[in-house]
Amino acid sequence: MINAFDQKVIFTRWEHPNNARYYEARIEHDLLGDIVLGKVWGNKHSGLGGNSQNVFTFYEAALKQLIALHQQRLKRGYRLIQQIGINIQ
Repeated sequence: MINAFDQKVIFTRWEHPNNARYYEARIEHDLLGDIVLGKVWGNKHSGLGGNSQNVFTFYEAALKQLIALHQQRLKRGYRLIQQIGINIQ
C-alpha cells in the first residue's frame, strides 16, 4: 500500500477544441488525511460550470478514477492541455 502523504498532488486540465469548455481534476489530501479527487468544469466565456469532490481512503483508488476520467474526456473530444505530477497520455 502507498502512504498517501508520500504522494504528490496531481493536476490535469482538458479543453475542448471546438468550444470554450474545460475540465480540471486534481488529487490532493485534505486536513483529515483523506485523499480527495476534486473536479471543476465550465465554459471560459459564460462563467457557467460546477465542481465536485470524491473522497477516497486509498491513493490508488483515486488514481484509478482519474485515469478513467481521462479516458472519458478523450472520448468526448477534449484534449489534454496540462498535467502535473503524472503522465497519463
